[in-house]
Amino acid sequence: MDSPQPTGTGLGQVAEFSSQIINIVLAADTAFLPYTAATLASVLRHYAGSQPLRVFLLLNEQMSAVDRQRFEALGSITSYRLEPRVVDAQIFSDIRSTEGLTLATFYRLFMHELLPADVAKALYLDSDLIVRRSIDILFDMPLKGSLFGGVEDSLSLDLKQRFGIPSSGLHINAGVMLADIEMMRRLDVSRLIRDYLAVNRYRITLGDQQIIGELFHDRITYLPVTWNVHGSLFDPKWRKASLGVFNSMDADDVAAAVAGPAIIHYTFTGKPWLSLKHPMALLWYDYLGLTGYQDEVERPPATPDPSCGQLDKAEMPSPTVGMVRLHGLMRHLLRLVDRRRSGGQCADAPAAQTRTPSTAKPKPRTHHLAITLKQILTDRANGAPVRFNAREAFEALPDKARVMSNAARRDVDGGFAENIKTAMRTPYVGYWPSPSCDAVAVFSQRLHQGAFWDCIETAYLYDKPLFFIDVAAFASFAPATDKRATLDERRALGFQIDDLGFAFDSRQASRLERMLNDPHYALTERQTARARRLIDRIVSGRFTRYNKRMPGDATPFNAKPGHVVVIGQPARDVLIEFAAAAPRDGEQMVKVACAENPERQVYVTQPFEGALETRTVAGRSRLRNLEVIAEDIPIVDLLDGCSAVYTLSSTSGFEALMRGKRVVTFGQPFYAGWGLTDDRNPVRRRTERRTVEELFHVACIELSVYVNPKTGKLVEIEDALDIIDEMRERLLPRL
Repeated sequence: MDSPQPTGTGLGQVAEFSSQIINIVLAADTAFLPYTAATLASVLRHYAGSQPLRVFLLLNEQMSAVDRQRFEALGSITSYRLEPRVVDAQIFSDIRSTEGLTLATFYRLFMHELLPADVAKALYLDSDLIVRRSIDILFDMPLKGSLFGGVEDSLSLDLKQRFGIPSSGLHINAGVMLADIEMMRRLDVSRLIRDYLAVNRYRITLGDQQIIGELFHDRITYLPVTWNVHGSLFDPKWRKASLGVFNSMDADDVAAAVAGPAIIHYTFTGKPWLSLKHPMALLWYDYLGLTGYQDEVERPPATPDPSCGQLDKAEMPSPTVGMVRLHGLMRHLLRLVDRRRSGGQCADAPAAQTRTPSTAKPKPRTHHLAITLKQILTDRANGAPVRFNAREAFEALPDKARVMSNAARRDVDGGFAENIKTAMRTPYVGYWPSPSCDAVAVFSQRLHQGAFWDCIETAYLYDKPLFFIDVAAFASFAPATDKRATLDERRALGFQIDDLGFAFDSRQASRLERMLNDPHYALTERQTARARRLIDRIVSGRFTRYNKRMPGDATPFNAKPGHVVVIGQPARDVLIEFAAAAPRDGEQMVKVACAENPERQVYVTQPFEGALETRTVAGRSRLRNLEVIAEDIPIVDLLDGCSAVYTLSSTSGFEALMRGKRVVTFGQPFYAGWGLTDDRNPVRRRTERRTVEELFHVACIELSVYVNPKTGKLVEIEDALDIIDEMRERLLPRL
């Protein structure tokens, strides 16, 4: 029986365990028992302690008589007591985990419920490892008042960032884990986990290890790395490049652990039954040979280079990188384009509308991907339903849908787009190249990206729901590039959804344009009133694209009364091209703004990403009323008091319209062409006249969805604004 006994003297002493029995917990599906047996054989082979061994084997179903006999036969190596227990873990059946891991890995989270009342401390071991030292040494290590003890994960810093764990928190590789079972019972860990799953089940990507890290990062003690040498720690090149970068491990400690590991943990594709790439793969078969299962595990062929460890899947590049290919559909559609046509622009951009003839020589090209995309989207639009509502479309998806996407993994797993999984009620949003997917979601329009075309082709050929997803206009707190932002701060709270194309791409009609261009579309009085209330709240509350900046966060900018604002955009901003403009149009726009407002001060904002493009304000020395302002001045400071805004395609023009300002557009943004703006480059097909309330209602209500990350539920835009206000209030003490 275990009993906690105080150790140490004086203030701050911690009750530790003086155990008369070593309790070991293994977990497996019955099909995985051969590998579990090899782990147990290694424990027994090296055990040199005096305490009795008790092994709890957590299973998804009863062991067969043959399996039971083989496990009990391992007692001939070292005597031990086997206690199999059947576990119902259906609560975790739809939780996304790392490929190759079974449902059994979740059993450790309920050890406190499954083990007898006399168990106060236990050691959990995964079934893809071997133990090379007497296990009592590990079991008797002090937990120092912590709930869990384990070895720091080799990717701990990256995973903490992805999971929103504070920098002061600890993150272990949970394959080897000491647990204070009594404390798990006192804290009612089961309730904590169920509450966590109710909110976060769709954003979990690393299974139980993520749950442990997010819930208990402040109740963990790090153990010596030799007791879980895992992942790429065996790879000297990886260690040289990654120690101290992806983790806080000491290089000397790791080198010593690799030279004489107490536990070798074969993670991911480094498992010896999958390949022999791991430098200690063959050693595993020595322990398998003790189990009676050796004839049931086929040894893979030898690899040509077993000199280094297998990279963790988390370290591998995204499968979408460099995957540029056009399938039969693409080739068929490209035949529709004159292969001998030449032009002055790049192969994946339409000829930009410039104000002066170009002197550059046209470059020959054989095809035009932008034309191909327009043909596909126009064809889909012809058969699209008359009505579309973003929230209703997401609610119609099956639970845990497989959503094929070209989104970068870092964006949907711990990045700005993570809440889209909660909105869609699925953890499976990523590059799943299969016609059997339930829907397709495009996050970026990259015409030279293979994953983008795979998404378009799958939706087009197999008639899958297709969603073009962008961050909603007023639903972000911090930009994704803010390295100091927490997970809550960088995750967008809302997304604009379009089933026909991105609203910012004026080259073909989006759902937003189709709705506003429908002469039968009209708001009710109630809808109009709601839109007006929201517009007034956004303006008075100074909501904008990114809301982390607060009044008083920067020195107030004393703009001259009635000033004019020119919104700067980087020349490489693809939104310029999509809005039928070119970077050189920005230069013309500055000159026109100064010429049309000779008695007013004209302020040119700097692009968000960096210094103002020199070309954009060429000749500014000759413009007396022009001033380029500092990058950190909040845009709302400029919009509130201005008389006019000039822009190519920036969403700041939309914010200016909401303030009743005159807006002059030199591109074709989504808010142009409805009689609200002075358009110097008009969209001829937009013929209806619309109000700001109608524009806002379509863009920010009907075609947008919002998420409360604290409840895991879809909410209204009003609730999202409340959350941003709360985040602002929490930020105030830090300013």
